Amino acid sequence: MAISKPIRNVVLEARSGPCSGIRFWIRPGQRVTVGRTDAADFSLKRDHRVSSTHFSLECRPTECLIRDLKSANGTWLDGQKIEQAVLADGMVITAGGTELRVGIETEPPAAEPPPHASFDGTADVFRTAESEFVGNGEQNVQRGQPSVASEPPGHEPPASPVAPLTHQPALQLVCIEAVAGPGQGKKVWLRPPQVLVVGRTDQADFVLRHDHELSGSHFSIECEGQRVWLKDLGSRNGTYLQGVRVSQSPLADGDRLRAGRTEFLVSVQGGLSKEELDKQRAAVVKRPRPDSPWAASSQTLLPLPRPCFYSRFACRSGLWLYRGTQSVFQPGLFAWRLAQLAAPCLIVDPSRWDDPNQLPADVPRLFIGSDDSPGHQPSPRLLCPPADDAGLQQLVDQGWSRDALVVAYARGEVAELVGGLQQFAGRLANDPATRHVGRLNPGAFAEFLANSAPGNVEALLEHAAAIFMEAHQGDRWAAFASRDFDVALASIGLTPSPAWKP
Repeated sequence: MAISKPIRNVVLEARSGPCSGIRFWIRPGQRVTVGRTDAADFSLKRDHRVSSTHFSLECRPTECLIRDLKSANGTWLDGQKIEQAVLADGMVITAGGTELRVGIETEPPAAEPPPHASFDGTADVFRTAESEFVGNGEQNVQRGQPSVASEPPGHEPPASPVAPLTHQPALQLVCIEAVAGPGQGKKVWLRPPQVLVVGRTDQADFVLRHDHELSGSHFSIECEGQRVWLKDLGSRNGTYLQGVRVSQSPLADGDRLRAGRTEFLVSVQGGLSKEELDKQRAAVVKRPRPDSPWAASSQTLLPLPRPCFYSRFACRSGLWLYRGTQSVFQPGLFAWRLAQLAAPCLIVDPSRWDDPNQLPADVPRLFIGSDDSPGHQPSPRLLCPPADDAGLQQLVDQGWSRDALVVAYARGEVAELVGGLQQFAGRLANDPATRHVGRLNPGAFAEFLANSAPGNVEALLEHAAAIFMEAHQGDRWAAFASRDFDVALASIGLTPSPAWKP
């Protein structure tokens, strides 16, 4: 039965069962699926009697259709098992052990979506002070609870970095689409004043679970007035706009974002002109030095002997472990080649060196204020030779296979790396649980970098772009870095192992 008035939206609210309290919203033009797994747009994951994709909803201008998707326990409407039916306001859908009440609002919105706006089976994200609905995640928001975008009564929000503009076209519709990466094909539509959080866990609205380089809540998109704002939410690997890492910025039609391994395309209808947005970006987007020195290494430089292969593994800490054999080249040559791309800092343990007197004495110590006098274990030393210093290669070869040397490569200035290493090692040495790691010898340090919680290595990553060391008693080399380290290895002639499957 068609509804006489145009549909504004349809809401399904779980009134009983394992998912009680969850509320889903859809608008005309959407076709969404409801089920138990991430294959569905709306998830009822707590109800194990619900099929992976249990039923679908198709919202047309004047009617909303429900179709059973060959579910194991069937889809029921007002107590009758159905394969397809037209929904009416007040009906009750039963799927598994969950009952969902249908609410249909027929008042037209102030501005209808353009005729060509397509939702392609994905969730529209909409936040108000009374309700919240999301795709691929479950939220339970009580009536009257403020949303992420709202502020407590009487609270004045902080001033925007850019003064509001007047006499500009109103923002109408925004689409965020994953065009590359694990979530490719997913898209979400927004209207002012909606807010979207993108991330890896159920704390986000737009969930990309299989992108393990995303943070739980990675970045947000906020539609406000005439602008669309991108805000990084303190993510571990950063949010990139047009290739530049940003903390916040206004967005324009056609912009491309990168977070984790996923690339997003932004489509904006209405809002500020490109000229106005460029002015605002100049005020809030600074172009700092590249956060990774490997970004500049776009061609092969000073190649190592061929063939040279490596394997790559994701670690619990959030780092990537790169590993290979050093049988076809000396490790010092490898370290020296990388030093052409990023400033090195050698962490040398004199207590494991054949002749500590060969090491420079007037250099920073890993432990500030340490005593190298007789009777005390000498502090590891921090040597920062110039990239063109042949002594770098010699030192690495001498310290190899002794569990005595680690090479850290600076993300920016080497002096900042030295200070960061001292603070990092000091914290480890003062904690009984990590005291054995404090000297940063390869054996214990490698295990810590691979298996510790992500928060334990974040401070180190602020200053170090990669950590290079021996493995397997010197028979192999290992490097811990972010995933863009592939670029550095390619630039010096290494290629992924043919046996390695990404």
